[in-house]
Amino acid sequence: MGVKDWPSPKSKRKERKCSYCREPGHDRRTCDVLMLHCAKFARVNSTFLHLIQDDLKERGIGPGALVEYVQMVDGKRKSTAIAVITNLNWDMLFFRRPGKRWIDARVLESSAVIKGSYGFTPSPMWHLRLPYHELHKEWCGDRQGFLYRKLLKDIPNAEDSEISGAYGMSGGFWRLASGVHVSYSHLIKNRPSDFMRGWYGVKDHFSELTMEGGTRECKAID
Repeated sequence: MGVKDWPSPKSKRKERKCSYCREPGHDRRTCDVLMLHCAKFARVNSTFLHLIQDDLKERGIGPGALVEYVQMVDGKRKSTAIAVITNLNWDMLFFRRPGKRWIDARVLESSAVIKGSYGFTPSPMWHLRLPYHELHKEWCGDRQGFLYRKLLKDIPNAEDSEISGAYGMSGGFWRLASGVHVSYSHLIKNRPSDFMRGWYGVKDHFSELTMEGGTRECKAID
């Protein structure tokens, strides 16, 4: 038997492992642990979205409502811009990333905003958020991290925290100036039908995490 007739050794295939939990036999798409973690986040996010919805209806925040930008000017709190809300971009909302400016508004007349990120907007159309539209969170020493509470930030605390860092750098915050009548049917016009279930943004949030990171994230909402 010649050398070329010898049977070649079979190449050993590496056993497939999930990139999330590192267990064999499945991948991220079918990982039960990842699905469990995502489901926990979706439940909290759904609670957050319903809190936002109720807050909008109660305060009269919707298309047609007036909002104002408040800054410290010469040591005094002053309204430096008035805008009318034109649209709510619901799909940008996710409780874990509350900093997105999801409200479209048109500034009325000329803006007197001093510096800050809003001072250099060439268009009358601005994108903004209200500082109290995020979940309240508290530091938990035993968990070595923040724990999210199932209620929105208090407005007075939000205003104080936003304005406290404004001295000397002309920062500020948006607040409601004049509300409008808002119905639930009005709020759902531009919203996906399944949006309130809370899954929007969850899978993207977990896309780069491993189980260690996901477990740490879930501790903040347990």
